[in-house]
Amino acid sequence: MTAFAVEPRRATGWTVRHLGRPGSRASAGTDRDRSTVPHMTALIIGGSGFLGAELIRQARAAGHPTAATYHATKPGDASQAVWYPLDLRDAERLDAVMAEVSPHLVVNASSDKADWTVTVEGPVRLAMAAAEHGSRLVHVSSDAVFPGVVWGFARCLCR
Repeated sequence: MTAFAVEPRRATGWTVRHLGRPGSRASAGTDRDRSTVPHMTALIIGGSGFLGAELIRQARAAGHPTAATYHATKPGDASQAVWYPLDLRDAERLDAVMAEVSPHLVVNASSDKADWTVTVEGPVRLAMAAAEHGSRLVHVSSDAVFPGVVWGFARCLCR
């Protein structure tokens, strides 16, 4: 596995930087690296889903303060995290949640299967917000989102 980071560039907008393999010196991060923090704040995007709920449980079990997002319905057992309503299509709301939580780590476990703006453009928006707020981002996805469909990145990045 190889890691990449989306980072702001002053004159030209955003850039993707290769971080190297996990554990290598190249992946050690920048001055914003918070990986040595004993109890890092985790923000789980899509925390109300199956995977998100397990990520919350694991983060809490490890002793990390945890916040999570939901889109339509807040989970019945909301005691494991601080919950925020979020639609990844709303950049202002995303920025407000990131500013309030100030997470060390953001894990994107969201999906809206056939909705391109949530499933593809949302993670791009989230990556840019994570970079702006100095957070590490882990994006989780699978081909189950668009099974058997060939999509190009140009559709997302050219808009």
